[in-house]
Amino acid sequence: MVLLIGGQVWQPRNAEAQSSQAPVQDTVKAKRIEVVDDAGKSRIVLATLADKGPTLALYDENEKQRAMLAVPTDGTPGLGLFDGNAKGRLGLGLNPDGSPGLTLADQDGKAGAMLSVLPDGTTSLSLYDSNNKERTRLAVHPDGAPELALLDENGNTIWEKP
Repeated sequence: MVLLIGGQVWQPRNAEAQSSQAPVQDTVKAKRIEVVDDAGKSRIVLATLADKGPTLALYDENEKQRAMLAVPTDGTPGLGLFDGNAKGRLGLGLNPDGSPGLTLADQDGKAGAMLSVLPDGTTSLSLYDSNNKERTRLAVHPDGAPELALLDENGNTIWEKP
């Protein structure tokens, strides 16, 4: 394993060689730390990005991003998982109000299902069509009342219970 830190290459030789080297520092400061494999391919990048804040990205052997953990400047942490074509397929995060959400996406990266707990305590499952429009909503409200709604392509309710 090779580390690129501040433009410098660091590669441990073995435990004995490391123990005879200078003492380990308690803190490493850098805007970007990149871990590469034996072939020199990026596999892990830890960075602070202007638009995404602190970010940890994991890459596969083809250097395609497969996972990202980030805390954007708005303070809403999120985890994204990507398929082999770098399409976002699963997203887990918190909204600005602190409510959690889980999104499952299709092969084009469009939302297929979203599970969330709303600020008022309502638990909701929404299903989306191929045009990324919500078409079905199942919810349980804080008072225990269930809700099932079917929506048309414009988001208008066409059937609802209760």
